[in-house]
Amino acid sequence: MCLTLSRSDPALAHQFPEIGRKCGIVGLTKWFKYIVNQACPVPNQVDQVTRSTDKSGKPAVDSGVDLGIDAEQKIFAAARDVFFQQGYDGGRMDEIARRAGVNKALLHYYFRSKRQLFLAVFRASASEIIPHVWTLLAEDGPVMEKIERFVAAYLEVALANPELPAFFFEEVRRNPDWLATLVKQHTEGLFDKLSDQVKAEARAGIIRDVPAEQLLVNTLALCAFPFVARPVLQAFTRFDSEAYQAFLTSRKTEVITFLRAALEP
Repeated sequence: MCLTLSRSDPALAHQFPEIGRKCGIVGLTKWFKYIVNQACPVPNQVDQVTRSTDKSGKPAVDSGVDLGIDAEQKIFAAARDVFFQQGYDGGRMDEIARRAGVNKALLHYYFRSKRQLFLAVFRASASEIIPHVWTLLAEDGPVMEKIERFVAAYLEVALANPELPAFFFEEVRRNPDWLATLVKQHTEGLFDKLSDQVKAEARAGIIRDVPAEQLLVNTLALCAFPFVARPVLQAFTRFDSEAYQAFLTSRKTEVITFLRAALEP
C-alpha cells in the first residue's frame, strides 16, 4: 500500500531529511508524489498526468507528453467525429484518444468521463442549431420569408455537418428532459408568436389556414429527414455519395418551393 512506503523500504524513508534539505518542501512534495505514483500506478493509465499547472497555467505532465496549446481542441474535435459517427453507446474513449493523438490520462485530465465529454459535444452541437436557426422564426417579416430563412440556415448547418441532425435527434430520444430545458431556454415564447402570426396572415388571406404546429413540423422534417435517413434513402435511390450530396444541396430550393405551394391561399 502507498501509506506503508516508509515501512516497506526503510532506506527510502531515511532519504527524506536529506532530500528535503536540498530541495525544500516544494521539491520534496513533488518527489514524494513521483514515488507514490511509481508505487501505486493508476489502473489502465501507462502515463501519469498530474492535475497541477505550470507557470503558464497549462497542465503539467509527468510523462513528458507535449500538450501544446490546442490539446483540448484536438480532443474535442476527435470526440465530435467519433460521437457523430458512432453515437454515445458506440463511441469509445480509446478511439477518441487515438484520433486526438493523446494518451488516455491526458484525455481524462480535460474530460473526466465519457458522459462529460459527450455532453460538451452535444451542447456545442445544439448551440449550432437552436440559437442561430430556430430563433430566425422570431424575427420580423412575413411567415413565408421567415420559413425560407429557417430552411436556408438549417440546411447550411446540416450540409457543413452532415452527421449533426442524426446525432441531435438520437440524443433527443436518449435525454428528452435535458434537451427540453435547452430548447425552452433559447425559444421561450417563439412558438406562440409564430402561431399568432400564422393565424393573422391566414385571416388576411396571405397564406392558407394551417395549424402552426403542423407547419413547423413539416418544415423541420423536410429539412432534417434526408440527413437522418441517409443510409436508407441512399440505398433506395441507388445514389452514390456524389449523387446524394448533389441531392442534399438541391434541398433548399425544393423545400422552399414545396412550402410556398403548401401555404398558397
